[in-house]
Amino acid sequence: MKERIIIENIEEGLEKYKYYDSYKYNMDYLMDQLENIEKRFRVQEEAFNKESDKRETAIFPAHVFYKMQPSIVAPAYNLNQYLTKLNEYTVYYNFGEREKLKKTEVELNIYVNQIFISIKTLLDRCVSLFTYYIKGVSKDSTFGHIKANGTATGLINKIITIKKKPNDVDKEKEPLLDYIYEQYNEWIRIAVGPRDMIIHYNDFYTKYQHPIDGRIFPVHLEIRTFDDPYIDGEYVEPCDYNYKILYQKIHQLYEFFFTITATLSHPAYKISLSKMHYI
Repeated sequence: MKERIIIENIEEGLEKYKYYDSYKYNMDYLMDQLENIEKRFRVQEEAFNKESDKRETAIFPAHVFYKMQPSIVAPAYNLNQYLTKLNEYTVYYNFGEREKLKKTEVELNIYVNQIFISIKTLLDRCVSLFTYYIKGVSKDSTFGHIKANGTATGLINKIITIKKKPNDVDKEKEPLLDYIYEQYNEWIRIAVGPRDMIIHYNDFYTKYQHPIDGRIFPVHLEIRTFDDPYIDGEYVEPCDYNYKILYQKIHQLYEFFFTITATLSHPAYKISLSKMHYI
């Protein structure tokens, strides 16, 4: 447990209280990673241009990756804004500032909504890169999911289809597809669920925890307003998310994203004329 911070007034608290900053994403590091991956795609582009005369109208993966950058940065940005508000919320709570607490509560929920929306958005953006390397992946496809009845959509459906017919994909690309499928079952399936609730049904419900060091932080509950929380008479605890879990999800997202983009931008993944997109 960290030592409790003693602050004399709100102004001092807002300036000095930075407890949650340790969970913020390093934006400079993130931008450096983006630059490195873009350079790798540029090398692929140069190799393609040496073998083709259609480069003037071609849309290369490097350009697609560059245009994706707002969506790539958004999850980290939303997390950092959320944590800033969490610092403020703790200060307002300790000084009994009810009106400012109410406003900050709304802002916290806005950012947690945006965190989950941006996670799903980035996963969907990734699919456009796969169209250059995996046969049959549509540029209009989303990342997709596996439904309760076992059917699948989007890129996940394509991966399942390929796993059933492995001869439809180059052998060196099988490990990447296996990795995506494993990651989907390990955490992606759970991480994209809240986005569907937010978009189609309602925002998160929120409860609060009060550690003895004077902090307070929200726990966001994935509950649909009109659903019955009881199954066979037993209360079912909904999925919940606090700042540590949000940090973990975004860490998993970037680890996944940079693994697949570093793989796709590897020299072994050459772009063929049949998979190139043109204006």
